[in-house]
Amino acid sequence: MALLFKRGLAAGAMNIQSKKLLFIYFMFMHIFLLFVLFKSDFTNRVYNFLVKPSSEKSNADMWYFDYMVDHHLSNDSNIPDGAIVFIGDSIMSGLDVSEIAPNSLNYGIGNDTTVGVLKRLSKYKSVKKATAVVLSIGINDTRSRSNGEILRLFSSIIDEIPEQVPFIISSIFQVNDIMRKDLQGVNSRIAELNSGLKQLCASQLKSRCEFVTTGAKITDYNGNMKPEYTIDGVHLTGEANSLWVLRLELCDSTSLI
Repeated sequence: MALLFKRGLAAGAMNIQSKKLLFIYFMFMHIFLLFVLFKSDFTNRVYNFLVKPSSEKSNADMWYFDYMVDHHLSNDSNIPDGAIVFIGDSIMSGLDVSEIAPNSLNYGIGNDTTVGVLKRLSKYKSVKKATAVVLSIGINDTRSRSNGEILRLFSSIIDEIPEQVPFIISSIFQVNDIMRKDLQGVNSRIAELNSGLKQLCASQLKSRCEFVTTGAKITDYNGNMKPEYTIDGVHLTGEANSLWVLRLELCDSTSLI
């Protein structure tokens, strides 16, 4: 009986010792794994996948942005005085600006935002000697910025345009949120933004800024872009672009352009 008791004590002691060793082992492995994760970019990858706003540019987007800006700058210094400079995102890049005025430049870049425009605007020498600047930007900002932030960035963009150069702010186009379920609810924000942009334009010196909108022609009674005017719920068809051109041409007739 005593022998069995001693054996039980020894087994218990060994069991406790094994548990201690197992605990130390797991603690060491956790510390080691935390150290490896901290030193690697694993946490950044998880953040980029789960948390990072979709509108922040990926490496591919940044490469394309930089490539397009470099492409613009390679020709920009040779542009004659008095050009009309169109700056914006992919919606702008799809516009045939030569239909509006012969001496025109289209500096639209796909997936661009107000931050991108602010970053590149001062690099264009053509802006400093332009007849006018036309801005169409903002839809991509709605994915990660508040309306207040977007309007503040617009104000900073305006500050970068030389005082002697008039400019046009084209309203942000409504989307079709039936075609684009991921954009449901954004049209109310766009309406609010356009109201703010109109006020921002009106606060400028007389005849320096004009706010242009084609909204009433291409949207339905719910504020959705009509399906016949969009190819994917966001980008414009040729017919919608023609209406946009006509509206911008009216600015030409009022001598802003």
